[in-house]
Amino acid sequence: MKHFKEPAAPQQATVMAQQAPKQRSAYWDNVKYFLILLVVLGHFFYSREDLRPVTFATLAIYTFHMPAFAFVSGYFSKSERSRSFPQLVRLAVAYVVFNGIFLLWAAYRGSDVFVTIPYYSFWYLICIIAWRFTVGRFAEFKVALPLSIVFALLIGFASDADNAFAFGRMVAFYPFFLAGYLMPRNWGERLSKISPITRVLGGLILIAATAAAIWFSYRWLHFDYDDVLMGPYERMLDLRTRAVILGIACLAILTVLVATPSAKIPLITTIGKNSLAVYLLHRYIVLVYERAYAPSANATMLFATSAVATLVVLALLGNDLVANLLNGFLDKASSLITRSGERGLLAFASKAALVLVTAATALALPYAMRKSSGGSSSSTDYAPDYARLTVEEEAALNDSYTILFAGDLVLLEDQVRLGYTGSGYDFSSVFEYTKPYIEQADLAIGVFEGVCAGEEAGYSSGNFDDAKPLWMNFPDEFAKAVADAGFDMVTTADNHFLDRGVEGAYRTLDVLEGVGITPVGTYRSAEDKEANRVRVVEAGGLKLAVLAYTYGANDGEGSFSDGDLVDGEYAALTSVIVDPKSSYFAQVRESVYDDIEYARTLGCDLVVVLPHWGTQFSHETDEFQETWREIFLKAGADIILGAHSHATQPIVFEEVGGRQTITVYSPGNYCDVYLDQDVDASALVEVRVSKESKQVIGCSIVPQWCTGTVTDNYRGLPIYSILTDAELASEISSNDMVRVEEVHKLVTSTMMGTSLGLGQARERLYMTTAGFRRASVTPLELSATASKGTLATLLASMPNVCFAGDNVTAGSGNGGYGWYEPIESLVTGELTNVSESGATSRTLLGLASRMAETKSNLYVVAIGANDVRYRDESSCAMTPEAYVENLRTLVTSVRVSVPDAQFAFIAPWTSTAGDVSSPLYVEEKREMLAAYTEALQAFCAQDGHAFIDPNPAIVEVIDRYPQSTYLVDAFHPTSAAGIQLYARSVMEAPASTATAEEAQSKAAPAAEAPEASEAEESVDAAA
Repeated sequence: MKHFKEPAAPQQATVMAQQAPKQRSAYWDNVKYFLILLVVLGHFFYSREDLRPVTFATLAIYTFHMPAFAFVSGYFSKSERSRSFPQLVRLAVAYVVFNGIFLLWAAYRGSDVFVTIPYYSFWYLICIIAWRFTVGRFAEFKVALPLSIVFALLIGFASDADNAFAFGRMVAFYPFFLAGYLMPRNWGERLSKISPITRVLGGLILIAATAAAIWFSYRWLHFDYDDVLMGPYERMLDLRTRAVILGIACLAILTVLVATPSAKIPLITTIGKNSLAVYLLHRYIVLVYERAYAPSANATMLFATSAVATLVVLALLGNDLVANLLNGFLDKASSLITRSGERGLLAFASKAALVLVTAATALALPYAMRKSSGGSSSSTDYAPDYARLTVEEEAALNDSYTILFAGDLVLLEDQVRLGYTGSGYDFSSVFEYTKPYIEQADLAIGVFEGVCAGEEAGYSSGNFDDAKPLWMNFPDEFAKAVADAGFDMVTTADNHFLDRGVEGAYRTLDVLEGVGITPVGTYRSAEDKEANRVRVVEAGGLKLAVLAYTYGANDGEGSFSDGDLVDGEYAALTSVIVDPKSSYFAQVRESVYDDIEYARTLGCDLVVVLPHWGTQFSHETDEFQETWREIFLKAGADIILGAHSHATQPIVFEEVGGRQTITVYSPGNYCDVYLDQDVDASALVEVRVSKESKQVIGCSIVPQWCTGTVTDNYRGLPIYSILTDAELASEISSNDMVRVEEVHKLVTSTMMGTSLGLGQARERLYMTTAGFRRASVTPLELSATASKGTLATLLASMPNVCFAGDNVTAGSGNGGYGWYEPIESLVTGELTNVSESGATSRTLLGLASRMAETKSNLYVVAIGANDVRYRDESSCAMTPEAYVENLRTLVTSVRVSVPDAQFAFIAPWTSTAGDVSSPLYVEEKREMLAAYTEALQAFCAQDGHAFIDPNPAIVEVIDRYPQSTYLVDAFHPTSAAGIQLYARSVMEAPASTATAEEAQSKAAPAAEAPEASEAEESVDAAA
């Protein structure tokens, strides 16, 4: 007799189903493994933002790995349990503990402490909490997903939606979380069941499509970390960039979902299951790597070690032992809040750890409130402070040999025609504004990318974008204009040197030599090549050996073969470098070694190599360039000056065999009519060589923008000239200035690794072997009034001076340029700066010992603006009386060590509307600043200190003229015109003549209790 099991009753079946253990999906664990691998790898790569290949790899990962994680998180947030109070508390505990550890470490080290801004990758925990808390109700709207996409695009326009509480990223990545939440569960099951063949073929196609999308969008948009991390927009075009990045992320997510295998894979599936442990703990290991190894690694080694380190970290942190310990800690610590009844020694220890970290974090709050962007200071307070050249470095650079290098000197078809005068050609205007730089150089080198084959051969055809065959042939007058501009030498080794045949190449050499320019890189015969493949030139007291090479030459619509140029019909006409994959590579490499070895036997100080190389219109270097750079340096080159990419590329310093070398991959085109692909952005590069050691010590660049008019030819315009030459500025439209700033940022970021806005524009921007270094600012020319001003009189009699104060003295917000720098040359002895971003009169007291240690004769103190702006009782003087008392205590503290010290106090700096760090309206703020100023004046009169109020003069300017010229934001002066205005206003301020009684009586109304309390009440209400 067969026995049949009775079917379970519906209620019983439900209970059994709830009790049955839920089987994990190996597919989704594998997806999480891949994503957490990218998280860790991306953080290892992030250690070196200065290595261009590493930067691109990091940006490629960042375009999609967090959106993909948000999508997966959304998919796993469907259950009520994942969104329950205990689970949200568990995430909050993880944030408080692990983010708190970094906060406390920052406080211990004396670094800036941020409470509102998450450290490193812990911002994602805040987002997950917010997303899970809101998604249940928000998803009920039929238009929830498209609405979230609109919000993700629009949030970029909110300038204050930065990383404070991860709000900007929270909104920007929310569509991916919502999409994962809304994706039907059976879709996920279908994805996991895709057949292996379909998975492989579809995955390969999608991987290729994703890689191509990332590559081409990067070359098109030049997006950076701010873009992929969803920072506020700096320009309207950033909206387009974000839309493209979000689109790439969608494609990449599909790629991950299709390409990920569904079978359980040893170790990989386990690590994916335990991805939370890897996420929470890996950053500590990455930071050790970042400090101990990454700074000395090149790109190849960084890629290799990062890959190995990532796999090791995943194995160490993604195993069940570590995951179980972490989950146990989170569960037991969370029970302190959820009251889930966890008991025992481990539960007690976990709860105690949570309490201790929370308490320690709370104790750091008073300091943190002054530092964080959400507390008392704005985000601009923490803009990068650029390292300054030392006096010795600046002197050495200014007293050095200068080798100037300009990019491709090109005349496209329209440029030729614009140069026509009716009876000939005139191209002098092309160099009108760069000629002074070119003439000043000891040796000026250009790239003559074309030929002078004569009018009968037909002048240049094509403008890059008009579908015409691109041939280069310049009127002879262009060679004359190049010579008149000050160029001493040009390389003719380029891909256009045969555009008008062999005779055209010969004639070009005749024309150049006829106008006094030395050509290098092309020759008339084998004998000529043997004699002149190394050009020896003397520049001042410097003797240089110069060689030039091209990657190839054009032949109609194609190009000559390597064989034609290496040992074929045209081998005697130029020197070439070939692709590493070419069958001629070994032969050409040996010939380059022979050339440079011969050059080094000629008794020259330095060997200069001029290669024509690189991918057109790419700001990134390619494998060809990297390979040949290594060969040139190994062979003995000291200076490599490359061109052909028509786009600015990095400048790299490297010590090789005891020699300091420099590689300029490309300064872009000098100037041409094709303005797409950023061809209008370029630079003049000045390599600086010590007169004593005859070694490279640095370089300077002159960023320039190319533009023309309908009737006038295109010109290379130094950006500093656009800003300072009134006549030139009158020709530039406001729309042009938007592009000018984009160009300045593009040139400085690609060439120097530091993006500088027009606020940091200078006649020359300097680099040393340590990277970008800012030079001294232009000294203030004192007027007769200023020469007799309060501060001028004091400086004339006080040799050692200490400037102390807040943001404006520290230079935070403008790159580190303190307001006093235009007048620092007036200090005859030692000058020191003891200031701090976000400082108030109270916090400045903490710097009193540092001020005393300077042993200065005069202390110039500019403090008090933040006391008014922040209105934070924990760090500010909330009344004029408290403000003055703080300053009196400061004086007393300093004079304990420096009894004869004298003080000059500057009235609290003014600020304008739009001050995001202040809860006050501008009228309230200025009224309160006036009250503090009157109290300061009374204090100075009573105690015998100098008092200076520059604000009337400053307000007169910033209230009448465009503030962007003088202010970075509502408070910080720009590094050029801004600090000049502030310094001039201080120096020309009238001397304080009020007696103590007059000043006190004038300040009395502000000190009376009713007015003060009403002011404070209005502040409290506004806050």
